[in-house]
Amino acid sequence: MDQFSCHGGPVIDELKLSEHLDVKSNGGIEGFVDLGDQSSSNRKGIVADHGNWTQILGVFASRGNVKAPILAKIIIEATILAEQPGLFVDCLTCDGASSNQSMWRHFGVQGKSVT
Repeated sequence: MDQFSCHGGPVIDELKLSEHLDVKSNGGIEGFVDLGDQSSSNRKGIVADHGNWTQILGVFASRGNVKAPILAKIIIEATILAEQPGLFVDCLTCDGASSNQSMWRHFGVQGKSVT
């Protein structure tokens, strides 16, 4: 892959899905809460209801909404994981949901609406 093709930016969004578990052909079970290193021990083993929307970078599945401090950590982790093999994360795109606005404040980004 040439250097130019290694640049880009993830688009993040939260989706509410129906709760269910899938048994894969290798015997693994998918559908549980999985926020990577940010998963608290009391949430593991609970069926996820947000996630399973496969992106190029990956999926972080939760039970309910993810609060801004954890969302910020997930964004940092996803960026590090993307850049380790040589990709360059130049930007991040998301909608204006209140959880995303709070996440940006954790990064020191603030703004106001101009009419």
